[in-house]
Amino acid sequence: SFTYAQIAWEKINGPLYPATPFSFLITSNGTQFIGTDNTGLFRSTDGGQTWELKNSGLNGDRITCMAATQNGTIYAGMAAAIYGLARSTDNGETWQNLIYDVEVQTIQVNSLGHIFVGTNSGFYKSTNNGAIWSSYNNGLLNTKIRAIEVVTDSTLFVATDQGIHKTTDEGYNWYPKNQGLVPRGNYIATNSIFLWGDTLYSNTTDAIYFSTNFGEQWIQKASLSWSVYDLQLDSNHVLYLRQNLQKNLFRS
Repeated sequence: SFTYAQIAWEKINGPLYPATPFSFLITSNGTQFIGTDNTGLFRSTDGGQTWELKNSGLNGDRITCMAATQNGTIYAGMAAAIYGLARSTDNGETWQNLIYDVEVQTIQVNSLGHIFVGTNSGFYKSTNNGAIWSSYNNGLLNTKIRAIEVVTDSTLFVATDQGIHKTTDEGYNWYPKNQGLVPRGNYIATNSIFLWGDTLYSNTTDAIYFSTNFGEQWIQKASLSWSVYDLQLDSNHVLYLRQNLQKNLFRS
């Protein structure tokens, strides 16, 4: 609940407790999906007024991330007790499990329909709608991937527990891009990576960074006194960040 008025925000109905919202997706046809922390996946076709549980075929009940392709195929990543990646080709009615035994943290798709998945054990790619998956970790200093940003069909960045990495060949080879990022102990744990115009943004647990030369040099934008889990940017160039432990959302 909000402690003060938020004119631009409206609380909508959602899955009831103990279904804790964890991830969110709106497809091109307006269908909304909520992935929960312990109950599986819910779907709404009326703008979030009502929700249906759509777990048919899903192995896991903690949905960490979701993505949709241009042809309407939906992918859902799972972590916690049961890991993996699932696919739906009927708007979430049924699901087919594609990858097992890896904790999926993020999913992205390029304009060619190639699917990129970041997991706790590395980077996976499929070029045939999820039928075959290959792992590409050559050059990664750490294989725990928290976020993926698709810049072009072949150029991608990933945020890992050992900084930012870049590929120009769809993941076959990775190169660290950490100049300017301040480590904490022996690690540079980065939680996000995204491009706005010609500027890349990322964050560690206690700072926000940007790069205007595609990761060759990072500049600290803000130093934070509390742990930040996620960083996002909207179309009006407004930054949002989520504080994990206290469940706060901040805007700049």
